[in-house]
Amino acid sequence: MVRSHAVTQAAADEDALLTPVLVVPNQQWTETYLGRQVTPTGTIVIFDTSGMSLFPKAMVRVRPLLVWDGGGCVLGPRDINVGDIRYAMAWTVAAVVVGIGLVLLLAGAEKNPMLLLTGVDGHLALSQTQIAC
Repeated sequence: MVRSHAVTQAAADEDALLTPVLVVPNQQWTETYLGRQVTPTGTIVIFDTSGMSLFPKAMVRVRPLLVWDGGGCVLGPRDINVGDIRYAMAWTVAAVVVGIGLVLLLAGAEKNPMLLLTGVDGHLALSQTQIAC
């Protein structure tokens, strides 16, 4: 998996090669391409990415690179997303807690935070509620 590093620094272990856990050659399927039915043939290759370290990121964009033992390689046509649900959930909870904390802090201790969702007439404002959500 080749990672892009336009902003971040490369980690020490990210260039480690993954060994496929399943290789199924000569698979055929039918699909429509430019209005015609075509039957391509290919090999399904499945990798176990549980050993990839994404810390502290919830997701990284990678480009698959397949290298054969006897020589030769092929680079995927586009980037794909690889994520870790544990870090995604942790970042989501952290963002929600910080957001609610900021709302309570900005509302002040003596004011009702629900007033941030009302218009000048004191009634609940749809636009303010939509922005808060």
